[in-house]
Amino acid sequence: MNAEQQFAINLKTLRFAKQTTQKSVSKTLGVSLATYRNWEYGKFTPKIKVLKTICQHYGVTAQSMLTERIGI
Repeated sequence: MNAEQQFAINLKTLRFAKQTTQKSVSKTLGVSLATYRNWEYGKFTPKIKVLKTICQHYGVTAQSMLTERIGI
């Protein structure tokens, strides 16, 4: 599995664990809902600055988001 696919899986897993919506998280991160959905679907990955914000939001490292399966 490549980093983009792992990121998408982890992003969705973490959002489900927080029991929140794509719309809510996209608003918190300051991105459009379409952009956030594309990240979860694995179509695109965020820029480094946004990746750092996502990691802070969920309390995980960028390395784990991109290389490990995060289990909640």
